Amino acid sequence: MNATHRLNEILSRDCDVATEVLQMCEDFNIDEMLSLNLRLQNELRKRLETSPWEEAVWDCLLPIMNPNEFSEDLLHYLIQNHISLLTLCHMELPDKWLMKLMAYDEAPVYTLAKRYYLSDKYSPVDFFEFYNQYLRNRDDVALHLLDIYGKADKRGLLIFLCSNNEKFKDKEKLQWYRVADKIKGITNSTEIQSIYKEYQTVGIVLAEIATNYFTPNEILLELLSVKGILYANKIRKNSEKTLKLKQFAEPK
Repeated sequence: MNATHRLNEILSRDCDVATEVLQMCEDFNIDEMLSLNLRLQNELRKRLETSPWEEAVWDCLLPIMNPNEFSEDLLHYLIQNHISLLTLCHMELPDKWLMKLMAYDEAPVYTLAKRYYLSDKYSPVDFFEFYNQYLRNRDDVALHLLDIYGKADKRGLLIFLCSNNEKFKDKEKLQWYRVADKIKGITNSTEIQSIYKEYQTVGIVLAEIATNYFTPNEILLELLSVKGILYANKIRKNSEKTLKLKQFAEPK
């Protein structure tokens, strides 16, 4: 009997649902999503309302349920009554629910920011509005988005917004991202060498230098032994790949 069938069986009986469900979670090695239709969600919610273990049960069940199946009533009930908020905050819920959960944890901010930044569903205008409303005081989130790169249009917009945000404090790091982006299009080895001399301790920049085919071999060889800076492992791997590519591409 899988977890869904077991839960159906529990709800069909006159029993202490909370205790039974917690025991089910302990007994089962649950490796499949739990599917509950609207009727079962409502039944479970009603039978847990008076239990002191209500939150513990939802903390157990929510992570193995499909967020797309959560009913509006269930989410409204849980949030309104402050039940399993942290669990909900770390789930891929629809935007409107994550907006409500922002007040309780920073995870929804990161989730929404990545959606607006990476998904084609949201236009640059959508991202612009999201930034102005939620990220103007969140340098940490903005820098996280720059770390995962993203598409050129929103990335350029994000750098512009941060640059023109008087509240953005880490302008030096923002400049590092600007330089790293610039390196992608440089084909002049002398120019790359000049940037390398200026940014020898900046991992963000070195990681891009290590991927550029036009980076001089002597620099790539130096980067193979980089240690003690951010992205050191990435820099070494990128350098190794670029050297192999150049070796393969060069005529024998």
